[in-house]
Amino acid sequence: MDRGRSWKCCTYSLKKLWTQPKPWAVLFTLYLFLQGTYSGLMEFLQAYDESINIYGLFALQLCSPTFILLSGILLAVLLSDAPFYDEAQNAVLLRCGQRLWIRGQTWYCMVVVAIYLLAILGLQALVLVPHVQGGWSWGRVIYSVSRTNVAADYALPFDFARTVTDSFSAMGAFASAYAMRWTAFTTCTLIMFVVNMRFKTRLGSLVFVFILLIDMLDGLPYAWTIISISSLARLSNLNTGYHEYLPHIGSTIAVLLISLITAFSLTVYSDKHCDVSDMARREQGG
Repeated sequence: MDRGRSWKCCTYSLKKLWTQPKPWAVLFTLYLFLQGTYSGLMEFLQAYDESINIYGLFALQLCSPTFILLSGILLAVLLSDAPFYDEAQNAVLLRCGQRLWIRGQTWYCMVVVAIYLLAILGLQALVLVPHVQGGWSWGRVIYSVSRTNVAADYALPFDFARTVTDSFSAMGAFASAYAMRWTAFTTCTLIMFVVNMRFKTRLGSLVFVFILLIDMLDGLPYAWTIISISSLARLSNLNTGYHEYLPHIGSTIAVLLISLITAFSLTVYSDKHCDVSDMARREQGG
């Protein structure tokens, strides 16, 4: 019964999301970025009349710290108003009770991140159509690029990491990259949720971005990379036999899951620091 009511809170927020301009602005920004980024790749595909495995491309794209930072910032913008209360939500909150309402908003965050990553896949395909294909195999394009200097010759947007193409199938890499990045992004989103809720502020997005920035900064102790969930969620940062100093997949999955479970628990039980009437007053006053 409680699960059904919290899920209704989630679906209400999902329906409301697509009536707002913010998600469409985020998707359009992503589309423009991918279109510019893939200009060299598109030139290569057209020159040789080839198609690229879109699932493999997705996995390799999520090995790029620059793209992770950009897509993460856009996700933080999309969900920056967590815990998503407004005049309409106040009515739902009062009917469900704050415990179930917060749980529903937690499910909402998790679902939005899943949809967001699938939207990235769809935008990649849209930019490169008709030179896209699927399948378990990496295909000739990715296989060749990961073993030659083609990436530099055509200014391809990121490293087609051979450590990834040698260790996974295209679909295996896609599933792994999707699951790991979903876990990392969802953890960051729930941390942002908790900060906003606990401290009655919208500054949780800064914490989100800071976690992503750890993946970009040079000169930090190696231990920072090991504990950074954003760094751990990159397939190219796994020990697949090429670099013994990198974390193994087992320890990586353990850290990501512990981080997600901790963030989820903090979010679900943050109702102890949330007052419905106070939220309503702040919304009316804002």
